[in-house]
Amino acid sequence: MAAIQEVDIYEAKVYQRHRILQKQFDGEPETHKRIQAWYNWLPFDDKSPEQLAQILALLSPLDSNYILWAYWKEIRREIEVSTPGFYLLTYEAQKALIDGKVAEYRDKIQLSGQPDFVEPNFNAV
Repeated sequence: MAAIQEVDIYEAKVYQRHRILQKQFDGEPETHKRIQAWYNWLPFDDKSPEQLAQILALLSPLDSNYILWAYWKEIRREIEVSTPGFYLLTYEAQKALIDGKVAEYRDKIQLSGQPDFVEPNFNAV
């Protein structure tokens, strides 16, 4: 898997992860499907640690992808508790649940921050 990550071919990473999960959960296809469904939503899954650091440095803390990446475990845990059959839902239904949780976390971030949070202007001289 490390060699595939160095080559940086997203399709190869996805296929290899699928094969690993398939072998790891042989005889438990539901567990494999459940885990794979979550990897489908992991933002920046195809990026190297260096690329990820660069991307995150440029994103606002209120960006949907930033929030989903930063609070990945918490969002996943909350959705799995409230909707155990998440992996059985359609793409649109999964997206609606994830977008709702991201919006909830965005509201929490804004409430805990300054009341008049303004994104910095990185283009200012």
